[in-house]
Amino acid sequence: KLSKGSLIYRFVKYFEKFIYKESDGVTCVARPMSDYISNISGRTDVCVVYNGVTNLYTSKTIRLSAKFQREDFIFCYAGNLGYAQGMQHILRVFIKFQQHYKGDNFKLHIIGEGPEKNLLENEAKKSKIKDSIIFFGSLSKDQTFKYLENSDILLIPLIKSDVFKFTIPSKVFDYLHIGKPIIATIQGEGKEILSLSKGNIITNLEDPSLLLNSFKKMYENYELYESDAEFNKEISTNYSREESNKVFFKYLESLPDK
Repeated sequence: KLSKGSLIYRFVKYFEKFIYKESDGVTCVARPMSDYISNISGRTDVCVVYNGVTNLYTSKTIRLSAKFQREDFIFCYAGNLGYAQGMQHILRVFIKFQQHYKGDNFKLHIIGEGPEKNLLENEAKKSKIKDSIIFFGSLSKDQTFKYLENSDILLIPLIKSDVFKFTIPSKVFDYLHIGKPIIATIQGEGKEILSLSKGNIITNLEDPSLLLNSFKKMYENYELYESDAEFNKEISTNYSREESNKVFFKYLESLPDK
C-alpha cells in the first residue's frame, strides 16, 4: 500500500537490498522470488525452499460441525481473511451463483480469521442467502484438511499485484494434496503449478462475470473436473515438506563457517 515514490518506500527498498547483500545465505519460497533477489542483490546463491505439504498427513476420523451437510455442494476457502485475499469478490459472486441456479443446497464454507472477517460476516448477513455462507473460524490443521476433503470445489483467491507474482500461497500445496478441483486467481509460479492439471481453473478475481463463469463452468462439468483433479495429488508429491527440509539443511551445510 506504500507509494513507490515515498521516502519510506525508498528507505525500505534500500534496507531490503542491504540485508540480501550482507546475509550469509538467503532462502525464499518460489523461483520468481529467487530471480528477483538475485537481480537486486547480485547474489547467485539464493536457495528456493518450497513451502510444500507434509507427507505425514493422513485422513483421520474427525467429527465435523453440525453445520456441515454432505448432501450440499460446497465451495470452500481456508486461510487468512485479509485485504490481499479479496474474499468480498468471492462472497458476491457466490451470491450471484446461488441466485442463478435457484438452489438451496449450495454452500460457501469459510475457514480462518483475519481483519476482513467482520466485514465479510456483515455482508453475508445482509444477503438473502445468509444461511448458505458459513464461517467456521480458526480450525486445527487436521480439522481444516477434513473440511477440504469433504468439499467439492476449493478456492484460492488473491488480488492482482506484482508482489504476488514472486511467491506461492502455501495453501496451493495443501489443496493439491486433497485432490479436489480448484478455482484460483493467483499469478506467477503458483499459477504455473496449478495449470499442470486440467482439474483446476485460473481466473480473474476482480472481474465478476469471469469469476462467475468459472464457478458455473466447473459446477456444470463437475464430474470431468473432479476426475482430472485426481492428478493434483500427483503434482503435490513433487512439493513435499520433507524434501524441502532436505534442500534447506543441505543449503545450510554449504554455507561457510563463521
